[in-house]
Amino acid sequence: MILLKSVTQRFLGSFLLGSLFVVFAAGCSPREGKDGQNPPESVGARPPNVLFHGTARRSLDSIRKSGLKPDAAVIVATARALKMHGGVPRTELEREDVPAVERGLENLGRHIRNTGRYGIPLVVAINHFTGDTTAEIGAIRRYVAERGIQAHLCTQWADGGAGTEALAKRVVEVIDKDSSQFSPLYDSDLPLWEKMRTIATQIYGANDIIADKKVREQIDQFQESGFGNLPICVAKTQYSFSTDPNLKGAPSGHVVPIREVRLSAGAGFLVFVCGEIMTMPGLPRVPAADKIHIDEQGLIQGLF
Repeated sequence: MILLKSVTQRFLGSFLLGSLFVVFAAGCSPREGKDGQNPPESVGARPPNVLFHGTARRSLDSIRKSGLKPDAAVIVATARALKMHGGVPRTELEREDVPAVERGLENLGRHIRNTGRYGIPLVVAINHFTGDTTAEIGAIRRYVAERGIQAHLCTQWADGGAGTEALAKRVVEVIDKDSSQFSPLYDSDLPLWEKMRTIATQIYGANDIIADKKVREQIDQFQESGFGNLPICVAKTQYSFSTDPNLKGAPSGHVVPIREVRLSAGAGFLVFVCGEIMTMPGLPRVPAADKIHIDEQGLIQGLF
């Protein structure tokens, strides 16, 4: 027997009433939304997939199975993130701090070098926040220009599609040049252990990888069972190149511990779980919907 109970706002959580009221008040169904420039779009409300640090690397190493080769890459940077990598607490990101941006640029530099290892031409997009200052943006532009790359300030939040027009045109220019010399980071025939070591040393800046006897045996079993030619997806903290989320910037000389290995046979890759990380549900402590509501003037608040 299934016991049915009334589902109330109190049962679902205080955040739901405000966010749902916003949806209905906007005249849309819960699965429709508008971006202000285009017709209604279908949207889904579900727990997001976990974002692993190095998603681009995972895609670039796995794409070989499709036979496709990327023509260009876009690295998205923000002054706020760079300030965090420069040592600024999250609560103080609204204040101008050019030295912190400059310290954090080593993180962007590591991403630029990593993408360059694949032989793909790239463009840097600066995702603009209202609190960013001219001096902070200038520091990013100079750093990127010194590496022979164009950085484009993207103001889509304030200006809609026009705010990313220059970026889009530059990406098309790069693609039309047909200069991509794409090459995966490692060969498919490389043993699984060496594939993971290559990722750790060349992408994460580590000295080596480690694993206990049980995990090593598990890797050997996958290798001997015919899965050694699969690419590797690394599940680790997205906040650092290391497995320590508090180690910001571009750390080097660390060791990457492999905690577990999972086979995703249908998808065609192996997941190496490294360090302390939850692979599901990957949600924030406080849902963004908790802040969404309609104020006394009938205006939607809490979206950004």
